[in-house]
Amino acid sequence: MKNAAVALTALALLGGCGGGGDDTPKAKTPKEAFLRYYDAVGDKDAKKACSYTTGPAAATCEKDAKAIIDSPNDPKLLAQNTHTILDSQTFKIRGDLACVTLQRFAFDAQKTKDGWRVLRLRRPIATNSDCTSDLKP
Repeated sequence: MKNAAVALTALALLGGCGGGGDDTPKAKTPKEAFLRYYDAVGDKDAKKACSYTTGPAAATCEKDAKAIIDSPNDPKLLAQNTHTILDSQTFKIRGDLACVTLQRFAFDAQKTKDGWRVLRLRRPIATNSDCTSDLKP
């Protein structure tokens, strides 16, 4: 459980950096976008991680990804813990937006022409049950 808490904290701290390009495989689901994002962070590849982001997550990606990559914590462990945490989660999809609730925070994704992308990390929510109430691009 301690590893899960560390992973949640790291998930909450890490932002995104945007784009997506021709060489970035399209994420077919919101969960896949988050897993690819954190796998790239685990591989210490901020540029690749940023290619799986859009919107607010894109604005701070390079700085935030570099902070995790350069931290004393193992980014590979963060990626592994993200898989463990998200494997048991179901994203709620509403049109081209999706979210998942982890404790009292929502993690948002948006479907773009380049597939699903990480939109927002650590959006505070009022309840654990509904991340869609304030979901917006």
